[in-house]
Amino acid sequence: MNRGHECESSCFVPVRARCASTGAAAGSAIGDALVWAYPIACRRDTLVILFNAFGVRTARQVIHLVEHRSGCAIVEATVCRRTSSSTAGSGAHGARRSGSNPWIARAFPRETTLTSSQKAPLVIVGASYAGTHLAAAARELGFDGPIVLIGDEPHAPYQRPPLSKGLLTGKTGMGQLALRSPDFYTEQCIDLRVGQRATALDLAARRVRLADGEHLEYGWLALATGARCRPLPVPGAELQGVHQLRTLDDALAVQRRLGRCSSACIVGGGFIGLEVAAALISAGTRVTVVESQTRLLARAFPAFMSDYVAHAHRRRGVSLELGRSVRALLGRQGSVEAVQFDDGRTLDCDLVVTGIGVLPNTELADAAGIACDDGILVDALGRTSVRNVLAVGDVANMTQPPFPGSPARMRFESIQAASDGARAAASVLVGRPQPLSAVPWFWSEQHDLRFQMAGLPSSGDQVVLRGAPASDRFTVFYLHDGAMAAAHSVNRPSDHVLARKLIAQRSHIPAATLADPTADLRSMIDAGQVN
Repeated sequence: MNRGHECESSCFVPVRARCASTGAAAGSAIGDALVWAYPIACRRDTLVILFNAFGVRTARQVIHLVEHRSGCAIVEATVCRRTSSSTAGSGAHGARRSGSNPWIARAFPRETTLTSSQKAPLVIVGASYAGTHLAAAARELGFDGPIVLIGDEPHAPYQRPPLSKGLLTGKTGMGQLALRSPDFYTEQCIDLRVGQRATALDLAARRVRLADGEHLEYGWLALATGARCRPLPVPGAELQGVHQLRTLDDALAVQRRLGRCSSACIVGGGFIGLEVAAALISAGTRVTVVESQTRLLARAFPAFMSDYVAHAHRRRGVSLELGRSVRALLGRQGSVEAVQFDDGRTLDCDLVVTGIGVLPNTELADAAGIACDDGILVDALGRTSVRNVLAVGDVANMTQPPFPGSPARMRFESIQAASDGARAAASVLVGRPQPLSAVPWFWSEQHDLRFQMAGLPSSGDQVVLRGAPASDRFTVFYLHDGAMAAAHSVNRPSDHVLARKLIAQRSHIPAATLADPTADLRSMIDAGQVN
């Protein structure tokens, strides 16, 4: 071997170098600063890999990435030289963290039978919260194979909750939206590909086809394709100034419109619509919410809570049109200027935001023959009807833990549900399955109110009020056959935390005790006074 090639990092070309033995690109797309690979001139079957060991969990992760991109099977890797005094064992797993010091590994590609983790990575379609959390949880639990995370948006994975809240008001800046720092994907050897769309799945060949024609082989496939806004099926929906709010680009478009907007109409009285209404009111915009149901949040709240929410919004300046639907959106010169209701009345406005629910993005799964019904059907581990294919997040219709009043399965559209489902799926990847067992919970910020919901109330539950709604600080508990089934809290976070614990334990507490605001529920739990 020509040892002159080992002397300094300047001898190494970037990751776009090609393997002499195959002509394929060798290296990784995780950044020129981390991994370089090039063939040694005198050894056509040899690649030299230089990588920065800081933040890399094992040398094997780097080698997996080179294998995946080059098409070579690296069957041996040894540390040739290091620039620190750290001890390194031999073989692919011999690397140790060494600050910013580079390691040089020599590998010998040749035809061989690969293990599943060497030959094909975990491919995650959807760089959503669920998809990103699945990648992170897989690494945390010890999955050391290659991971490819594909997102069709041009942005790195970001947080969605601020889109309908702080981003619109300016309280949250663009720099605060990132789900993970750029270094995270590098350090965890996650091949993040943004602006790429998966167009088809070949389940027999275990391949994903991308819009640019590339095919990715997988050992495990995870679908985190999320959901899309339900379109408003009325004339004028294509006018300028009519927006939906699901993605970062959607939120930025609404934000830009606010600068020249005096009156807005929100179509849909669900959580997104009400959060946007609260944000726009705080920005000085006149806001009207139109809801076809006779009460707000009818799918999530019982009538008592719906009435409270309506009263709270009216007190803060939001106009409500309940039991009304939109017949048409009216415009001039291509821009919206009014909303026409089903009773013939019109409302002048220069901004319309629709929030009438979402549809799960099941097109890829449907076309491939994966079982779907209001989402991709999965068990409590995120497993679909097809071997080695998982689904997580808003697209997953998941089997639920048997808590009081809970349905057998549902699509629970929340950040926490995405996180819990992703972790359950990650446990499958490492062979230590841990089914979903967490209590479903959700939160929403509207004006100065923080709503926190735990569990799922059902008709017939006993309702217990703790605190005074007039104070905007109270909790409603729901008991199912005497057991804690759900709780809705307003500005009482400690009640919410306790309720989640009580629901998980299927606890029985007398209604009179729950209703007493002076009763110390935490002490009762700690003292074992709860059945």
